[in-house]
Amino acid sequence: MLTYEQLDFIADLYIPVLATISFYFLVNIVRVVGISKALINIALLGGAVAYIYGLMFIDQYFLIWQSLDLDYSTHTALALVFVVFLALKGTRLMIFTVLSMLFYAGLMVYQDYHSVLDIVSTGLVVTPVLVWLFVKKVSCG
Repeated sequence: MLTYEQLDFIADLYIPVLATISFYFLVNIVRVVGISKALINIALLGGAVAYIYGLMFIDQYFLIWQSLDLDYSTHTALALVFVVFLALKGTRLMIFTVLSMLFYAGLMVYQDYHSVLDIVSTGLVVTPVLVWLFVKKVSCG
């Protein structure tokens, strides 16, 4: 069985791995459809990350999740930026990213980072905005 520290290390790698895979797709977009589409995708990813951290600061100021006895999960929100972005690249990648997110959520609960309700509530708030942002605007390149 893996130790807490080993599982913590695995959890810490999840978002950088998703970001690296996303970078691969951005490079592919440059090769397939050009730099302008890639720059649009980069700007959208940057906007999505800004949204996630903006929401975190709003929550810290107004204590929205705390008022519900919950915790805004920045881990969940940031991971969902890349999961949604990558899920729109094809069915296989959608299956992989969604399953990986479910495992990541399970790991966060197991490691006692967040509760299931923390993760679900954060996901319910951020996912619709991310889907809206990426579905119409991101080139599938």
